[in-house]
Amino acid sequence: MVYIDDILLFDQNYLKLVITALKVTQFFEDLGVHISNKSILTPSQQVKYLGQDWNFSKLNIQIPKDTRMKLDSRILKFRSKSRKRKLIRIKFLSSIIGSLIYLRTQFPRASLHLKLLYNALYR
Repeated sequence: MVYIDDILLFDQNYLKLVITALKVTQFFEDLGVHISNKSILTPSQQVKYLGQDWNFSKLNIQIPKDTRMKLDSRILKFRSKSRKRKLIRIKFLSSIIGSLIYLRTQFPRASLHLKLLYNALYR
């Protein structure tokens, strides 16, 4: 796997992947697009992509621990407020929904659970 800005390139053959990565970078440079220094141009099994740690050898995606802890505390705060029937600001609820949408890749039926939050948001 090769990561160029927001593009992931995959191939089982290492040499083909290196050649494809060179072609893609050359294509973008010909268009005048600057390739970020954060790009990983050598094939790798692990990459941080869209704020998540992707591990292709283990076939899993994880969010960093600090991000998970922040989200956990926000969800617990939301749960506590809703149980006490306290006022919940739309901005706070929207930010939680946005964070949970970001995690949909890790939870197969996350969209179904978000439906209740959407309903609460638009009431």
